[in-house]
Amino acid sequence: MVRFFGITFSLLFVFGCASTRTASYRYAQKQIEGGDLDFENRLRVDEYVNAFPQEDLAKPKAGDDLALQVDYFTDFLPKGNHTTLAQVAVRTRVANASEKAKKFGISLVLDNSGSMTEDNKFHDAIDALLAMITELADGTEFALVVFSNEAQVAIPPTVVTRQSRETLKEEIKKLRTEGGTNIESGLLLGYKTMSQFSKGTQSRLLLLTDGQSNVGITDPKELAKKAGVQYLEGSRISTIGLGHDVDEQLLRTIADKGRGAYYFAENATALKTLFRKDIESLMVPIAKNVTVTIKSSAGTVLKKVYGYDQPIKNNTLTLEVGELNSDDWRIFIVEVEGKDKSILTEAMASYTPATGKSALTRTTSKTVVEAGSKKPQLNKIVARNAVIFSNALTLIEVSKLDKAKKYKEAEDIVSVQLANVEVARSLDKSAELAKESDNLRKINQVLLEKQGSKTEAAQQTTQAQETSSLKPLIKSALSLAEKSIPGPWSLVIGLISLALE
Repeated sequence: MVRFFGITFSLLFVFGCASTRTASYRYAQKQIEGGDLDFENRLRVDEYVNAFPQEDLAKPKAGDDLALQVDYFTDFLPKGNHTTLAQVAVRTRVANASEKAKKFGISLVLDNSGSMTEDNKFHDAIDALLAMITELADGTEFALVVFSNEAQVAIPPTVVTRQSRETLKEEIKKLRTEGGTNIESGLLLGYKTMSQFSKGTQSRLLLLTDGQSNVGITDPKELAKKAGVQYLEGSRISTIGLGHDVDEQLLRTIADKGRGAYYFAENATALKTLFRKDIESLMVPIAKNVTVTIKSSAGTVLKKVYGYDQPIKNNTLTLEVGELNSDDWRIFIVEVEGKDKSILTEAMASYTPATGKSALTRTTSKTVVEAGSKKPQLNKIVARNAVIFSNALTLIEVSKLDKAKKYKEAEDIVSVQLANVEVARSLDKSAELAKESDNLRKINQVLLEKQGSKTEAAQQTTQAQETSSLKPLIKSALSLAEKSIPGPWSLVIGLISLALE
């Protein structure tokens, strides 16, 4: 049985990844701390935005599995520019007690190659794994496969109990590193081991590695075939990159084809947090086969959906989101341009309930007010996410300018974005936004040093605490934005300026 949720709105400003998919943001933090400005080929805008808590997203009503929410950046169209920004979010409910009580199985595939000894990565992995065993619920099935040149089963499928928990920990403590990195062998044996879990078990495979390896097989069905077992319907493969030199493209591909998620963890603390906060959500599916279809109405053009490469045909784009778990979400960004005084676009999300409930259809509509009809009102919730979105675009553009040794241009862009962040901070006092401000200052300092300057004069705009003092800077930034990063980044600045009138 399939459920449908429909929604009509002017434009989708979509941040397209889940709450559990935050690899780009976490990796960017590590780069910033090390003064590494190579963001262009690593940073994904959708993951960057979804790394931030989204507690303001609407939760499903009682009896519903999924909620849709539309919020415009402002309810006002800029004069002469019929492009505006909005945020559309899909969020699932929290799993109930009976769903959490179902049988779960985790097949963890751990890289124990020699490179894992660098920077204490193997020690961090073991430390986090021991903590994970401590916190796994009784009745969970657990298996551990390790791989270097070849793979071997370190712990066969075992039910976690008070008695077996300590035995599992002792076996984990015996593990040592050796040899090279053969990810394919680990995946194949991990998949075969996962197939040995009890019938009806909700199975998940987690691949944890620091290495780079040419994996010829990433599709679960092909893995199952080569492993000599049946394809496990409903099983998922997620990947965790540990350390600075992981092959992100490879691990993303494995996770995408395995309908799982790709994570980045820089150390034991990050791994423990990932296991503690994300595994439970990862294990309990709420909505399966989730599909979001976006269609612009007559007089409008669907320009782009960030985080997705699918072609837009006949002003329509269909996104295969896959499975959403307990208290999971997607925030999508779409850029839409309209010829009329107000813009209207349609979207629908459909899914198969994990519980098999009956179908339900729900429709909501919002229209952006035409230019000049009333004073604009800034949506504080979406303003924060819009600024975070433009932060990600800023990092990518800085990376390009840095490679071209155009340090002054990069510095100017960072200074403007710092002002945007200060506007957002006047609306949202969260630690996350304070961290964004701090990150941009660090990047600015790196750019100043590359110009041979130690002064911090270029960072003086970050001292502003009142929104009113930022108006002149925001307005003057518009001309720079049009020259440097035209499009969504400059549109964010323009809307902020408009809303501050």
